[in-house]
Amino acid sequence: MSSEEECPELISARVPVTVLTGFLGSGKTTLLHYILSANHQLRIAVIVNEFEFGKTIEKGLTLKSSQKSDDEWLELNNGCMCCTAQSQTVKALESFMQRKGTFDLILVETSGLADPGPIASMFWQDKALCGALYLSGIVTLVDAVNINKYLQDPDVQKETARQILVADKVILNKCDISSAEQQQAALECVRQINPIAEVIKSDHSRVPNLREILFIDTTRTAPELQHLHEHQHSSITVVSLEFFDPERTLAVNSKRDVDAICKELLYKGQEYGFEVVRCKAAIWRYEDGVYSLLQLQSIGELFDVTPMEGQSVPFGCTRALVLGKALDEEKLRSIFAQYLKPTK
Repeated sequence: MSSEEECPELISARVPVTVLTGFLGSGKTTLLHYILSANHQLRIAVIVNEFEFGKTIEKGLTLKSSQKSDDEWLELNNGCMCCTAQSQTVKALESFMQRKGTFDLILVETSGLADPGPIASMFWQDKALCGALYLSGIVTLVDAVNINKYLQDPDVQKETARQILVADKVILNKCDISSAEQQQAALECVRQINPIAEVIKSDHSRVPNLREILFIDTTRTAPELQHLHEHQHSSITVVSLEFFDPERTLAVNSKRDVDAICKELLYKGQEYGFEVVRCKAAIWRYEDGVYSLLQLQSIGELFDVTPMEGQSVPFGCTRALVLGKALDEEKLRSIFAQYLKPTK
């Protein structure tokens, strides 16, 4: 776009960011084409990291009549925008933040072999980014036909498993060309690696509800997750915790308490004999006479604690979901409980 007047205005609220990952051939490019062309009533800024996909935008998608194909950002007729970052995601996001525009979501695509963890965690480490954006979650596309082959290939099995392990949602794609047996085998593979991810089947990367895929609820309740214990892999376990007292409201005193919970979970795990791979929690805080809700997210040894936006959790009910190796449920419960105090 040639002038500032042509850039729509950014809203003041923080914009959610979803990271999209998937192994080569999983259908990621097809999904991106759908997002950038369909009439889904969402304004989405898409940052792609694969140069070849960026070159196909002007060929396969319809740009606005005033748009030049060599512009840094390409604006599509459906209100979405696309930028080819080519491994410079932070610069692309900074460019986005400098623009004036109204967007419902930013979608960051990773290259086929990339670990999405570092990209996701940069929103927690860069103060400028976390002031304007927040991580909504990670979506991983899985090829229902070939996933078993990739997980058995020593050259790519680690990267493939990692993409599934850190996902909040998994799209099991190519169900139109896979047999029922292949789909079941693929589903079992996903469940073994990541028992807590929601799995959604798709044909040609078309999902029935795009909002459901891209806007991720990190506060699924403990009863909804009880069945997950039946699917635990020998090396991966999941623990769902809930803290609620009907007579007294339990809450932490400050964000520092949640930071302390994170540090004990992530940095003392070896001492306790377990390893936390991923943690998500909604924690009530009571500070200066005011109740508020904090969201905790962690990937590996990195974590983030921010005010919770756009999600509903029962008053006074703190929930946590922990994914890891050799987890001790009682120890995890005690780590949270020591900071959750009765208020009034």
